[in-house]
Amino acid sequence: MTTENIITTRFRVSRIRRIVFFEVNIPKEAKHIIAVETQAKLLSGTLPAIASPSVWELPTSPRRNLLFGELRLQSYESANLFYSCEIKQDNNADAWDFTGAFFTPRNYTHQGKALPDPIKVSGKSSVIKGVFRDKLAESIETEFNYIVEMFLWTDSKE
Repeated sequence: MTTENIITTRFRVSRIRRIVFFEVNIPKEAKHIIAVETQAKLLSGTLPAIASPSVWELPTSPRRNLLFGELRLQSYESANLFYSCEIKQDNNADAWDFTGAFFTPRNYTHQGKALPDPIKVSGKSSVIKGVFRDKLAESIETEFNYIVEMFLWTDSKE
């Protein structure tokens, strides 16, 4: 029988252009790393407001997504990266939604939705090292403080 487990890693970003190095211990029972899920939650600071379309305007023009940062993961046993992503806030969750003038999506409903990215990496590695580079300072002029969360999905045999 195969079971799935989640390994959670959290860290706080509070300085402009901060680079965070971290390590994740993989349990001995893990056979594979099967997915990675990431998200960012703003604790303090003000994000640029999303302009909702007026009642007489069609919501067809795309808006720029807000980039929190870049995440890269590498196994100590492997020489190359096995996962790389940009953590973003989706400002186009209401694209082509004609009710957007009345029901604007918020960060805690539509824009922060995290979905796992499927990968298949051997679980023989005992430690995964990661690097996160802050890119939010390129979009926001004010002070900010946010948490980045990463979830590694593993499978193991019982």
